Amino acid sequence: MKPLEILAVIALFRLAMPETDLKVAGGREKNLRDVQSWIFYAGATSIMTGRYLTTAGRGADEDARMVADLGLRLVAELPRRGAVRGRVGPR
Repeated sequence: MKPLEILAVIALFRLAMPETDLKVAGGREKNLRDVQSWIFYAGATSIMTGRYLTTAGRGADEDARMVADLGLRLVAELPRRGAVRGRVGPR
């Protein structure tokens, strides 16, 4: 898929499931390339950073810089069902 098609899929999922946490993880660097920061405008609410389960991703410092450059901030959430999670929220 092309990067803008992927963003459209994220936007469709956001419209279909407005209350769901939409996490974008492995492959975003390769598939979204220069527009990966647009995922938050398309409707994604969180990203997996660093080493994914089987794929080496960008470093957490690069992702934190991307989030800050967008005027967003990292927001810690209480653990749900035993998982420790974080999400991106407005400043």
